[in-house]
Amino acid sequence: MRLQRLDSDMEKMEMRKQVKVSVIIPIYNVEDYLRECIESVVHQTLREIEIICVNDGTRDNSMDIVREYASGDSRIIIVNKANGGLSSARNYGMDIASGEYLYFLDSDDYLKPQALEKLYDLSKENDLDNIFFSAETFFESEEVKEKNRNYITYYNRSREYPKVYTGQELFTLMEEKGDFRPSACLQMPKKRLLDQYGIRFYEGILHEDNLFSLQNMTVSQRVMCISDKLYMRRMREESIMTSAKELKKSVGYFITIKEYFSFIKDMELPEDFSEALIKRMRKLYGHVIQMGQNATEEAVFRAFRNGSIQDAMQYLVYAKTASELKKKEAKRAKQNREIKNSYSYKIGRVLVYIPGKLKKVLKKLI
Repeated sequence: MRLQRLDSDMEKMEMRKQVKVSVIIPIYNVEDYLRECIESVVHQTLREIEIICVNDGTRDNSMDIVREYASGDSRIIIVNKANGGLSSARNYGMDIASGEYLYFLDSDDYLKPQALEKLYDLSKENDLDNIFFSAETFFESEEVKEKNRNYITYYNRSREYPKVYTGQELFTLMEEKGDFRPSACLQMPKKRLLDQYGIRFYEGILHEDNLFSLQNMTVSQRVMCISDKLYMRRMREESIMTSAKELKKSVGYFITIKEYFSFIKDMELPEDFSEALIKRMRKLYGHVIQMGQNATEEAVFRAFRNGSIQDAMQYLVYAKTASELKKKEAKRAKQNREIKNSYSYKIGRVLVYIPGKLKKVLKKLI
């Protein structure tokens, strides 16, 4: 019996060495949607995967469903932890993942069958640090759809990005074209890169994908974005996206600004990327103000007492002002050059020069 157990353990260890993609699924009270989610992963055309199901202290029958699938599929790994939220569960999965690439799947959504194979093949073929893609949104009811019509095409990137870019280059293009979508579910990063820079999800906040995606894109050297809709995003009444409190959203955006500036403080960043970052951060700060105004002053004070939004904004205002001044100076210099090279300017110089010269001559004669 012991020999059989050892053989089984060795087999599992060998399988983990061959893992191409680690799929991390945080699980918390999603029994109504979980079967569809897990089915979409176990039937992926890419077979060399591990499926890390993180029980984040769920209180329903979700884990019974997971155990049912795990009994027939050795690729499913079950880990249990106290409830700590989405970021905490994802980080737990990242720490034990053995795959070359990581994929974060929300437990109420699902993947199209060829998704991981396509993403992995492109990543290996192009030696990518990350690959981005689009999603198709579907709604739990017509009522939810009416309340969230802005999400009908939100996850569908409309522009083409036809080559391999650096993460900074791709972010700059996406921000310029209004295509940047920070969802962790719409990318497949290389685990080694995240480990190298210590990139993890910030725990205890909403909109944690903003910080994770910005950090990831800042350090990635080879990335692609394809237009394929490989992910099915469910919009439902009780999801985080549709039920989050305004103040919690505000705090999440505030922490994103604060932590990201800390992340890049010693980095030399190109001007166009810096401009795109300023544009993005000003949007996030707009959310902080807009959402914070819906709460009481006392609540806002409690939320922000551990950091200074003024410090972040001072940098933003300075960087924006410096950039605008630089552009104005360049524009003024160009206008001056154009004026000096113009025919009318040269004629004017001659007309001014001759009377001036005559005046000097006359003074000498007198």
